[in-house]
Amino acid sequence: MSPTGLFLIFILLFIPLSFFLTWSLDCFQSSTTFSSKNDERVPITLYAMSQCPDAVVCEDLFRKVLRKVNHITKLQIDYIGRFAEDKREQDPSTLRVICKHGEQECFGNILELCSQHVFPAPIYQRRFLEFLYCLNRDISQKGTHDYTRKCAEYIGLDYTPIAACANDSTLGPLLLIESVKRTQAANVTKSCTIFINGKQRCIRDGGWYECPDGYGVDDFVRIIKEVHGLYEA
Repeated sequence: MSPTGLFLIFILLFIPLSFFLTWSLDCFQSSTTFSSKNDERVPITLYAMSQCPDAVVCEDLFRKVLRKVNHITKLQIDYIGRFAEDKREQDPSTLRVICKHGEQECFGNILELCSQHVFPAPIYQRRFLEFLYCLNRDISQKGTHDYTRKCAEYIGLDYTPIAACANDSTLGPLLLIESVKRTQAANVTKSCTIFINGKQRCIRDGGWYECPDGYGVDDFVRIIKEVHGLYEA
């Protein structure tokens, strides 16, 4: 048989085979795609202080939780602080917010909010938690550019826009102010307080409490799946 004939036979066989393989792959992906009653992502909010040891425990816990349910969640971390009542008490680097562990914690909160602003959830939320995991290895250094830059570079985040946001005298402080407002609107005062789908689920403050459905990784995975509609109520 001539080379031209062999080529034609190859084309006639290859095109249907390619179509079949593509169709089969699409069907496989469709059959393994997450399916539930609810196509919306479940909102998770951790209310924290960046230099709080209990926040470290919460953030590491949800780093593990999202390994299992990242595809159906949207994570946000908001920060606990108070607004200065007296102008003499105002921290100029954060406009009107006073943080429990001092000015460095306030700036650490800003750096983390800027990270969420520049690399938003849900696309970057798992990487953001890995970023926090790195930062949390030494909370005394949180709120410093050098340490934060090293962690960003370690997990492959571009630190330049994060630093630009934090150093912006308007944007960085505004993100912190708005975050503290959200925390106060939720009536949260303890770091770390966990909300899932707008409902308080658990508190970690020297220990776990007010956690009626449990406080382990599998407990939170179950709660999230129940909220999302995977399980029958």
